[in-house]
Amino acid sequence: MKSKEYESAISSYTKSIDINPSEAATFSNRAMAYLRMKQYPKVIEDSNACLQIDPDYIKGYHRRGKAYLACNKYELAIKDFQYILEREPENKDINADLHTARNKLFDNEPKVQEVEDDAEEVL
Repeated sequence: MKSKEYESAISSYTKSIDINPSEAATFSNRAMAYLRMKQYPKVIEDSNACLQIDPDYIKGYHRRGKAYLACNKYELAIKDFQYILEREPENKDINADLHTARNKLFDNEPKVQEVEDDAEEVL
């Protein structure tokens, strides 16, 4: 899809939400359109709304986890992906996303040598 098509989809989902704000799938679908547009805060907002309506809506966790991952909030992404895997242990897409989030978290943690070097500079 092109940017204009996602914008149109977002507009349609927004109208649907205005008519029926208690449908978790509509929030999740709009979150997906926002995800494709890289509007991550809106993905998180709509995913939260989706999960408030239906706390077991797996796609809400997945989309929010993807947005957290894109925002470098690796711990939160891992938490969402693990929640899904507890319910769907064979989900290969989620396993891959969890692996990516864990690797990024590990890559961004200060290494022991870096911490020691920083401590020496302070002294």
